[in-house]
Amino acid sequence: MKRFWHTWLAIVASVTMAGFANAQNDWNQPSEIGSYQSILSRAGYDNGMAGGMQGGAGCAGCDSAAMGGQMMGGGQMMGGGQMMGGGQMMGGGQMMGGGQVMGSGMASGQAMMGNVVDGEMMQADQGAIMSGGFGGAYQGAVGGYSAPVYSAPVYSAPVYSAPAYSTYQSAPVFVPGAALRGQRANFVGGIYGLHFDRDFEDKRQVAQNPSGQRLFTDQAQSDLDGYGLSLTRRGANGKGLGINYWALNPSAGVAELSGSPVYTTIRGYGDLWHGTSGTNLFDTYAFGTTQRVVRDTDINNLEFNFLHNGGSYNKLGRRGNYELLAGLRWFQFDETLSYISDNDVVAYPTYPAQITYESSVTNTLLGFQLGGRNELCLGSRMRLFTGFNGGIFNNDISVRQRFFDETGYNPIINSGAFAGDAYDFSDDKNDVAFLGEIDLGLIYQLSSKFRARVGYRALGVGGIALAGDQMPYDYTDRNEIERAQSNGSLLLHGGYYGLEMCF
Repeated sequence: MKRFWHTWLAIVASVTMAGFANAQNDWNQPSEIGSYQSILSRAGYDNGMAGGMQGGAGCAGCDSAAMGGQMMGGGQMMGGGQMMGGGQMMGGGQMMGGGQVMGSGMASGQAMMGNVVDGEMMQADQGAIMSGGFGGAYQGAVGGYSAPVYSAPVYSAPVYSAPAYSTYQSAPVFVPGAALRGQRANFVGGIYGLHFDRDFEDKRQVAQNPSGQRLFTDQAQSDLDGYGLSLTRRGANGKGLGINYWALNPSAGVAELSGSPVYTTIRGYGDLWHGTSGTNLFDTYAFGTTQRVVRDTDINNLEFNFLHNGGSYNKLGRRGNYELLAGLRWFQFDETLSYISDNDVVAYPTYPAQITYESSVTNTLLGFQLGGRNELCLGSRMRLFTGFNGGIFNNDISVRQRFFDETGYNPIINSGAFAGDAYDFSDDKNDVAFLGEIDLGLIYQLSSKFRARVGYRALGVGGIALAGDQMPYDYTDRNEIERAQSNGSLLLHGGYYGLEMCF
């Protein structure tokens, strides 16, 4: 088990370093994954960051966003309605370049090159007309002087066509981080439904009926359904804070075996005495009409993570973004396993109507975790999401074992050094635990404010106490019974789905 977690931590470290390598030194690019408005803008939406969006900052396959309503390049506009380049316009309605106009006025004359400088004209062949600052004109064809004739400049409104951007051609134009720090931070809230499954301890047989049917501890299973809530705050500087809570609190799982009689296969019960009926527990469990195993599970998880924009990268022509996280995690796993026998009180009136063995555990993990998240664009609205995190935790463990009947009476140990002790024992200790989690899913942009998420998540915990592992093989050795067994492992995995909103 320890080798497994050593391998897991190595994988997490490797993935994190790979993310660093792919970040392309864009640590402080403000409108990547650090700002959620940019996530929306990369899908082609305006989410209230006027002048702060990045043209071409989206990934390949996503719509590019405009930069402050300005255009630049052939047939485009830069600045407040200005144009630049051949046949374009730059400045307040001015034009620059061959065959273009620069300045405030035009002069008329004979056939010219078409260039006008400071309101005057220059002709290359028919007796050049030059303005030496005297305002006159020389007409070579006429051979005399005449007063220059000026015509008022005639302007026509420029006709612009929308730029045709290609997501594979537009280079990223990043807005400096200082320009965006004045923008308000954004919040993202999410609500999710969870449907998980888990692995169990090594199964142990507890009962059998005359037909040969058997009852095992791992047969008491139920679907682990639950819910999750999240709230994330990200600023334009690429830093943020995320709070995540989810819980699994399913109905109890029950496995039942009927027949007459149903008897226990745990021989150690013969060393326990039920004083009020004057029988040992092996006999008490040997004449049940029904025996069952009941498992009740309660799981809670709370995280506080500091977020940092890890940068952007391109893979196979598609743009991705990487985010790093570091924070605190609290994880609680409570489990109760009960083995119950309902007896035939008509045939055996002195026996208890019901006898129960109960093993309960509480694991409270608290520690530090590191990880990363990655979003890769698959289209204008679809994104692939992956996440990894893991850490080392302190596990505060509490365990309790006991037998009791329907009246609450506790049977006692009947032999050995601890004869006469009531069978109700508990233990508390702290131990080291390891927790790791992987996440894989798809995100679909529904609108400028909402997006849906569906995915698969797996979480593994090593160094944990399981209820089934507390069942002893020697029911007379108090030293064994009172010692918490915490070398178990827990694997939770399953699907989730949810809706997120930016506000």
